[in-house]
Amino acid sequence: MKEFQGIFALFSETPYESVIEFIFILNGDTTMEGFRQADYVKSEVTNQSFDGNTLIMDIHTPAQPGYGESTHQLAMNLGYDEKGEQYLAFETEEKLYPITVDDLMESGFNVPSVYEPFFNELRAYDQKVSRTISLSNTEVLEDYSAKEIEYARVWLNTIGNVEVDELNIQYEREGTPINIYDDESVVYPEDVTMITGRYTADGMIVYSGNGDGTINIYDVPSHWQAPPEDWPAIYEDILDTSTMYLEPMNDSEVVQLIGKMTIYE
Repeated sequence: MKEFQGIFALFSETPYESVIEFIFILNGDTTMEGFRQADYVKSEVTNQSFDGNTLIMDIHTPAQPGYGESTHQLAMNLGYDEKGEQYLAFETEEKLYPITVDDLMESGFNVPSVYEPFFNELRAYDQKVSRTISLSNTEVLEDYSAKEIEYARVWLNTIGNVEVDELNIQYEREGTPINIYDDESVVYPEDVTMITGRYTADGMIVYSGNGDGTINIYDVPSHWQAPPEDWPAIYEDILDTSTMYLEPMNDSEVVQLIGKMTIYE
């Protein structure tokens, strides 16, 4: 839940380089939203739950100047764009990017003095914004493809060993048997990516991406040492995938791992 809290801005063009047109704020059980030089709409979160990595909130907006009382439901996801910038996306698919309180104050956005205590509370989330922005401002990753960056981040989030000698990336298409030693093996229900080190002890990760900053992890064993009669139960566990939200991780470590990659098309 804490990842969704803070100030998120809709930029007119390039994030952090163009005019802020709209902001959405989540702080505890309170939301605020507004357009440039317009009044804010303040609402209450009456219920919240997760459907996978989607945050679903029931919102109650009390009657306030210019707005009548209303209730509605809001669904949102977090993701990362091709530059590694974190964003918040609603069902409209518009991307809102996190900003600091000072960013908001300096943007020319209307900040009534009555709301200053509320905005000061939001400074607790400023640190995560500076971390996100630094991913693009350092330009460390600009020479690498989005896929290369993804593979490195997946490895760092799951295995975590940056000292691995090499990383091998290969693809298994939908319909490929999970266990090549079993003629009756179940198959992958979608295209997946497999990342391995040079040695078995380095680890292995098999996953599919969801396009929203999360991955589905298939817990495939590196060796099929269990007796064949146990394989059906193992297949069932493998297909019961878990979902992980990918953190950007340290960009220098990402670059270090990219330099060790061999990608097999």
